[in-house]
Amino acid sequence: MQKKRMISLCLVFLCIFFCGCNRTDKTSTGVNAVPESPVESVFMESTAEEKERAEQSIAENKETTIDREEKRVEALHTVAGKLTTVGDILQIDGSDKSVVDFVEWFTAEYGEEVLFQIFEQTGKGHYSDKLFYTMTGSSVYVLTDAFLGKQDQPGNIKKEVSDSESVNLMFAGDLCLAEDGFVLDYFDETGVLSDYISPVLLEKTNQADIFLINHEYSASTRGEPLNGKYYTFRAKPERITILEEMGTDIVSLANNHIYDYGAEAFLDTLDILKDAGIPYVGGGSNYEEAAKPVFFTINGMKIGYVAASRAEKMRFTPEAGTESPGIVRMYDLTNIKNIISVASAQCDYLIAYLHWGTEDSKYFEQYQRDIARELFACGADIIIGGHPHVLQGMEYLDGKPVVYSLGDFWFNGETKYTGLLNLQLSIDGLQQMQFIPCIQTGYKTLYLEQEEEQRKLFEYLQNLSENITIDRTGIITNKE
Repeated sequence: MQKKRMISLCLVFLCIFFCGCNRTDKTSTGVNAVPESPVESVFMESTAEEKERAEQSIAENKETTIDREEKRVEALHTVAGKLTTVGDILQIDGSDKSVVDFVEWFTAEYGEEVLFQIFEQTGKGHYSDKLFYTMTGSSVYVLTDAFLGKQDQPGNIKKEVSDSESVNLMFAGDLCLAEDGFVLDYFDETGVLSDYISPVLLEKTNQADIFLINHEYSASTRGEPLNGKYYTFRAKPERITILEEMGTDIVSLANNHIYDYGAEAFLDTLDILKDAGIPYVGGGSNYEEAAKPVFFTINGMKIGYVAASRAEKMRFTPEAGTESPGIVRMYDLTNIKNIISVASAQCDYLIAYLHWGTEDSKYFEQYQRDIARELFACGADIIIGGHPHVLQGMEYLDGKPVVYSLGDFWFNGETKYTGLLNLQLSIDGLQQMQFIPCIQTGYKTLYLEQEEEQRKLFEYLQNLSENITIDRTGIITNKE
């Protein structure tokens, strides 16, 4: 009995002992509180610190996110406020999108950091549209086309050229491919173009990023010569291969011989050029087409072309109408001024190619100078002319060049100076203008290779010009 009592007491003590060891009230501060183990204490302190740091990090990240979003919104609206160029394009396009929409699109395409860099420069007072080209390799005009999805629309032509930050533009004067009595009679003797246009010239026209020439004849087998017109020019449709071999990228139709065989032959000419992939300016099946600029996108820059004619005392060549074919005429400047104003608002550099002046006169006239000033005020960047059949002088007006006449490039058998005009453009505008010296003689157009012959032509051209100098390599600079 005594033994049983002892066993019972032992069991009671063991039960009390184990119950005490298993108490988990770690918040008690009384004398009966069970102390924490050292390991458990360190673990609890570490967990609390990590939780505090995590909460602090979340708060900081939230604050950073809010700050960045506020900065993004401020940058977006600040940059949008500077982009009047984009606003003008959207208005011309009739788009329901806003400049802010453009900046949102731009940010999605190129990243917030690029937006912030432009914003930073703006804050320093260094904003210009050129920043977009510097950051992306595309001008604001090219970017806006991409935003609107207009890159591949008719009249917007993208050319792939060598990696460069410049554009090389080449221009020639009048080309006439009449079948009877002119250059084609001699060309047909061999059928080799380099026998009649110097290979070095063909190399230059083909290597240019864009080569333009004045297409002064109809290309068709249809039509009759206009009644009462003394000279009328028409070529067979297959002669288009000559333009292709010359490397022609675009032609002007705004002249006084494109309509020599009437509407049928004129419309055939348009179709032949379209089929050959050669765009044209200054003429069309209606006024809308005739007045439409042609744009090229090259090396991130957008170059525009427009054309018009003021060349006939007796106006045989009709002006295009709402539903009738013809050219853009400029006896009244209203239309061409509007065409230039709209076109210049959509491109980095705009060329106005004009058919004007007095035939066979080497001197330009005051009315041409007056017209040039008005067209420059509307946004043209350079004016290049033809029609007189001979070279005329050049000058700078309000800091912009006028080349009054490039003369005949390949037209007939007369002996006369001619040449090619080469422009080097960058995002900052015209960097260099050069005249390539040539002579037309014996139904051929030849490059003047001898330095002495080149010097004579350059002196002749400079004597016809105002406020320019031409060096021994043909580089033309503004005296002022």
